[in-house]
Amino acid sequence: MNIVEITSKARELRSELDAILKEELPTEAQIKRGEVVAAELRKLDRLRELGDEQERQRKLDEPVRTSFAQTLNYPEETEVEARADRRGGVQVRSGKDIVAPLGQGDIADNGAFYEAVLSRRYDPRLEKYEARATTLADHVDGGYLVPESGTVGIFDKAVEGTVFWPRTTTYSVTNARSIVIPAFDDSDHSGGTLYGGVTAYWEPEAAELTETAGAVREMRLTPKGLKTYSTMSNEFVVSGPGLASVIERKLGEAIGWKIDDAILRGDGAGKPLGILNSPALVTVDEETSQADDTILWANIKNMYARMLPASKSRAVWYCNNDLVPQLLSLTQPVGTAGVPVPVMNQSNGEFTILGRPVIFTEKCSALGDVGDILFADMSYYAVAMLGAITLAQSEHAFFAHDKHAIRATAYIDGQPLVDSAFTPYKGSLSMSPFVALEAR
Repeated sequence: MNIVEITSKARELRSELDAILKEELPTEAQIKRGEVVAAELRKLDRLRELGDEQERQRKLDEPVRTSFAQTLNYPEETEVEARADRRGGVQVRSGKDIVAPLGQGDIADNGAFYEAVLSRRYDPRLEKYEARATTLADHVDGGYLVPESGTVGIFDKAVEGTVFWPRTTTYSVTNARSIVIPAFDDSDHSGGTLYGGVTAYWEPEAAELTETAGAVREMRLTPKGLKTYSTMSNEFVVSGPGLASVIERKLGEAIGWKIDDAILRGDGAGKPLGILNSPALVTVDEETSQADDTILWANIKNMYARMLPASKSRAVWYCNNDLVPQLLSLTQPVGTAGVPVPVMNQSNGEFTILGRPVIFTEKCSALGDVGDILFADMSYYAVAMLGAITLAQSEHAFFAHDKHAIRATAYIDGQPLVDSAFTPYKGSLSMSPFVALEAR
């Protein structure tokens, strides 16, 4: 039985064992079969170890083959050494490599990491990064996890490339698969009560007190997988020292872009619940006889009026780029003798409307659709993140194509911290930390 057959058989047995363990109360026959399957899996593991040793011994007698990457890292030698070895999954090119390995200590950055992997030289710094069971390929194909410093860099790039996520309230999930956020149901003050039923009474001395109690609700966030996968030629990987930053930017921006899009319009099915699909969103009506695809001063005023009072100092205007021409020419009427006052003001390249920042982003809806302009306090949006963004890479997954495979994974969930619009004690307008203008 060769290594491919061993791997295939192990997959079949694992699937059979998974099916048995999914049963709430397995029968005695199923339990006995599970024990047999487990024993066979242990036997296959021993066969795999023997096969790995056989392959290692075979490699000892093979002549050294110089790869493209090696030609960039080694001077041409007059005598090719016939003996090669493997240490930590990286080929030892000659006995000289054992005496003087490629590097000592820890790997400083991602550029050094890729250089070490692709050089095919023995490098003791790579040993702690070998993680075959968690890379793109199967166990037998091998691979490495990128150093922690690289994953931190990717996380930073993802946050820098977003407009919604950095302003949200973020929770870190570490020891559990989900997080429960308790809160009072404080959506209606019309009856003079707070927090779903808490109030105070003016009472004379020694009078019997009236009991009050608030309504409590729970919000559960269960991070879902967000993944990106990329391949590139080994020639590109070794083409320059700036590779690490290119990979980080590419994968980080893709993850950040998708998180932002989900925060705005996610449907909650296998992804976060977005603001535009949340019952907490307040949608302001268009003006009578308002032309299609337009924005008016009255729309801006009405949106501002529907923002929660406590959020007015934190809320931000998010607008599609197509609104720029109209907003730049939009003015507040001041009478026949007055000078028109711009609705949107600019200072040092930054724009504001009614004193609050304006951010233009392609993630907002197209002009005329709900969400083309949004007034939002993103601190009322909760994001739960399981662990950190991780990056795994392998040069073996596409070995025959001379390609490098890289995968980035994040586990994210999110939804508004409020589950409905807010009804004030006095006044007729409902309010919310999320206000949009209806389609027009």
